Amino acid sequence: MSVSKSRFVRSSVPVGSLFVLLSGFMAGCVEQSGDSATPSEEALAAAREHILTVAPTPRFPSGAVFEGTKGGRVVYLGADVDVSEVVPGQTFTVTHYFRVEKPLSEGWKEFVHIGTPDRRMHHNADHVPVGGKYPVQMWKEGEIIRDIQRIPLPATFTADKLALFVGFYKKNERLPVKSGRQDGQNRVIALELPVKGGVSLSASRKLQVRRLPEGQTIAIDGKLDETAWKNAVSTGPFVHTMSGGPAAQPATAKLLWDDQNLYIAFEFADTDVWGSLEKHDDKLWTEEAAEVFLDPDGDAKTYVELQVSPRNTTFDSWLPGYRQNDNAWDSGMQTAVTVQGTLNRRDDQDTGWTRCASR
Repeated sequence: MSVSKSRFVRSSVPVGSLFVLLSGFMAGCVEQSGDSATPSEEALAAAREHILTVAPTPRFPSGAVFEGTKGGRVVYLGADVDVSEVVPGQTFTVTHYFRVEKPLSEGWKEFVHIGTPDRRMHHNADHVPVGGKYPVQMWKEGEIIRDIQRIPLPATFTADKLALFVGFYKKNERLPVKSGRQDGQNRVIALELPVKGGVSLSASRKLQVRRLPEGQTIAIDGKLDETAWKNAVSTGPFVHTMSGGPAAQPATAKLLWDDQNLYIAFEFADTDVWGSLEKHDDKLWTEEAAEVFLDPDGDAKTYVELQVSPRNTTFDSWLPGYRQNDNAWDSGMQTAVTVQGTLNRRDDQDTGWTRCASR
């Protein structure tokens, strides 16, 4: 499970229990590429200098093969990079090389992700190939595409090593990687580089999730005043996903369980508690929200996503496959929120909010 107040905060302690495996980066981040429009003739003419006739010998060779079940085959030949180490807050340049053995069908787009080799950090660096002048849908058989990309590394990326992941996607589908080094999620691992001044992320730890003592009950009221909550083990302060450093506003979580329910409590320090969304299953992740991801079988593919906002609006979804959100699924969770301050009054000083839920 990842528990967070926003898309940039994670628990410093990945939590596990008797019947849930909680795992980190399964949040619904969507690759973004605006390559649906056809480039102008002028843009296409400029792109031709990036269509090579001789295969390069890249600094980071790959040879990974992307191949669709309905046709299309592209080889990622490898990459060059203009630095020997990357620096947080600075931009580096990567040159990708692709060989088109069979053109991809319409709709496929390139994605590029940066993160840590163990996938505990993630950042989208998507773009349209060749500076937007030659999108994937126009690639032709036999071409060798040189794609030069400048990537700004967030200043908060302070892990000791960076990995670059490359692939193709169409809506909720990724193009299969048939051979070559990849991460098991159809992302080719293009290269790894040291990060200047970076530090190794702390090793994953487990949290003891205690059983609710016999005869005791939990009221879903957002108050957390039962003895069981006082004795529950805390995750400790959440940390920033990209750096492992302290979150700007402290947050913690506790969990309990019995034969019927998993109980989850969040406590957020927050100087401005707000939330405008009122409809169930609305896009709560765009505002303040507590988020939970449950992966009972630990396959990092199928999971349940639960969210609650400060105004106690809820979101739940079952994902039976990659990006296959089933919003019609109902978790049956019960939730409650208390606000220490005034919800949606933006000109005063709040102190935080507490969320309690059972599932």
